[in-house]
Amino acid sequence: MKKLWYELKSLCESNRTGSRTTQSKRYRDLKAIANTLEALGYRNMVSHSLKPKHIDALVNHWTSNSLTVGTIKTRMAVLRWWAGKVGRHNVIARKNDHYGIGRGVYMTEHSKALYLPEEKLEEIKDAYVSASMRLAKEFGLRKEEAIKFNPVYADKGDHITLKGSWCKGGRPRVVPILTQRQRDLQDEIKKMVGANSLIPSDKKFIQQYK
Repeated sequence: MKKLWYELKSLCESNRTGSRTTQSKRYRDLKAIANTLEALGYRNMVSHSLKPKHIDALVNHWTSNSLTVGTIKTRMAVLRWWAGKVGRHNVIARKNDHYGIGRGVYMTEHSKALYLPEEKLEEIKDAYVSASMRLAKEFGLRKEEAIKFNPVYADKGDHITLKGSWCKGGRPRVVPILTQRQRDLQDEIKKMVGANSLIPSDKKFIQQYK
């Protein structure tokens, strides 16, 4: 277990404030935050090493990935709980306005995503294209992310990590694995391409993209 997550887990166990539901939600959010920080390149952290730059990076990551204002505010509350328990109150602003949270809408009211019925997916004969389309459907990946996807690099057990070079704006992001369908798809693609991407060996990215 990574040191940061071990220490955050210990904080939760020694500070059982709130209802069981609140404690459970806090536990999950802290784990997700620790995973995101690692994906953003902040490795070898401990609970006392939380700094303003980490808060800024998390907020930028969440807003760029279209999390709702409500979700971001909830995670900010968890961050303040963490900072308070380790005596680092000053690393995070008291009000979310400082980070621009709540001033804009990060998620549109209507999704622009297109739904692809299962029977249409089954009509795709190319294994690489099919796998990319299924990734896009199950994880909400963008086209480029789904094509450049490397399962050995991305699969972290309870979430997938997408490299910045795969993502819009060059920003890495993390997507949780929440269903058995997602888990099975990861295992299937791993067997199919191993440590390679979903770009066939005889093609370049742009050819597969087209």
